[in-house]
Amino acid sequence: MARDLAIDLGTANTLVYARSEGIVLAEPSVIALNENNREVLAMGSDAWNMIGRTPAHIVAHRPLRKGAITDFDITQRMVRLILKRAGVSRFNKPRVVICVPSAITPVERRAVTEACRRAGLSRSTGGLIAVLNVRKGDSVRKGDLLLSLWNKDLMAEIELSRAEAESAKANARASCLTAEVAQREANRLLKLKKSGAVSEERVDRAVTDASARRASCDAAKASTTVAASRAKVIRARLDRTRLIAPFNGVVAAIHGEVGESVGGTPVIDLIDTSCFHVTAPIDEVDATRV
Repeated sequence: MARDLAIDLGTANTLVYARSEGIVLAEPSVIALNENNREVLAMGSDAWNMIGRTPAHIVAHRPLRKGAITDFDITQRMVRLILKRAGVSRFNKPRVVICVPSAITPVERRAVTEACRRAGLSRSTGGLIAVLNVRKGDSVRKGDLLLSLWNKDLMAEIELSRAEAESAKANARASCLTAEVAQREANRLLKLKKSGAVSEERVDRAVTDASARRASCDAAKASTTVAASRAKVIRARLDRTRLIAPFNGVVAAIHGEVGESVGGTPVIDLIDTSCFHVTAPIDEVDATRV
């Protein structure tokens, strides 16, 4: 369930407050980057503890100093990590208020706001981009297909599993009909046995045959369940090759093109258009009541 969050983005420390829960995160405003590839390695206390203990290419950054944002790109990435640590995801969109240093510029303020609004969308599996249905700046609705990875092999497996499932159902129907016939024959011979019209050996054979055919019927039914489960597994793998918009928004960036191989990193940045930036003057006396 989404929570109401308040974030105090301070030059020394960052606090996250959740309604009805209190402070849920209190970390130094520090982020550690691998300078070779700009990969984020740690944030907060973990990044602070790396200072002086890591190779030269791993650097701890403090993107806010003296009430101003000195590196708004790193600040934006730090805000995303803060929101992630607070439990925010593209499926869980809380209302968020961010308190930023008073000396930031409009560009820096927009960067912080955008970090709160933006979701980097990626697939859990890698592959080649086969279909790209959007361009930068496009508006999309929740449920729209944004892109698909190459999945013709999975489509073929689904067709095969569907055929196998139909075959398993047909075999189950045939086996169960045969079992019903054998059971009726066994019941008929049991009645005749009372009058001595048939031998006990013939009745035993009929009863045994009926039991065996019932077992075959049960096995055939189990095969249909297995076939259906196999089809569900393949469909789940197919779903992992498709990127669906989790909410209404605007495509802010696309990190790939048709025919390009992508991994688990974000491929499409989607901005939530339901978020707004509001500026309002507040007297110091009233600030404590906000």
